[in-house]
Amino acid sequence: MAHALLLWDLGNVLVRVDPVRACLAATGGDRAAAEALVEAVVDSPAHDAFEAGRIDAPGFHAALVEAGLIDLDLDGFCHLWTDMFTLDETALALLQAAARRRRCWLLSNTDPLHYPWITGRWPIEPSLAGATLSFRVGARKPDAAIYRAALEAAGVAPGEAAFIDDRPANVAAARALGIDAVVYTGGAKLKQWLQAAGDLTEQGQDGR
Repeated sequence: MAHALLLWDLGNVLVRVDPVRACLAATGGDRAAAEALVEAVVDSPAHDAFEAGRIDAPGFHAALVEAGLIDLDLDGFCHLWTDMFTLDETALALLQAAARRRRCWLLSNTDPLHYPWITGRWPIEPSLAGATLSFRVGARKPDAAIYRAALEAAGVAPGEAAFIDDRPANVAAARALGIDAVVYTGGAKLKQWLQAAGDLTEQGQDGR
């Protein structure tokens, strides 16, 4: 059955994320140190607060400096923090194809540095009817609150929506709320899944 709304994750669906590449510049090219830095930053309370909108970019930067994780000024940090994305062209093409037939909506754990950087470089927003972002609503996947916020903003019931995400835990959380969901493992399998649901046709299998 075709869906009234397709909820799309951003990182590692529409764009690939390589934070280690970004952190190599901060560790003098030491890959092991870069991997350790990524793990420490992502696991830090400051990162959770940044994505949930409880602190801004200068506050995030200051917290990482205070924790001894980075030794960069704010401009240098902002460059490092955004230099980790490449476009998944296949996923974007599927979003654009689906958006011609179904409402598409972004549902992402992201922050006020990443989101404008990504959407300023690649044509993602023109295919979206809206976006529910963690730093704007104060909740992060897999917290049920962010899924409910997206459904409420879009005006659809859980059973009318589908969700695409690369993390099994986020997909499981969506399914627990009654949202159809799939783990993104590549464009070919996602295309098959969307076709099977009728989301890439003018009318779905239920005649909508």
